[in-house]
Amino acid sequence: MDESDFRQQADRCRRRARDSSDPDLRVALFRMGDELQMMADEIENDEIIFAERKNVEGARRLRSPNDPNGL
Repeated sequence: MDESDFRQQADRCRRRARDSSDPDLRVALFRMGDELQMMADEIENDEIIFAERKNVEGARRLRSPNDPNGL
């Protein structure tokens, strides 16, 4: 599952929680929605961190011409 799948599931849980008349089910669905949202946020943050690291590593290679592993 990717980030958007987790966000969609979170939205579904919250929607069903709003439609439910059972207080215990509402709480459980809202919590599940929050957990799924946090998972989506973690995936997004990991992707951002990975992209930033990739850019930094690429810039390091470009700046060090004496490095045999560089470009």
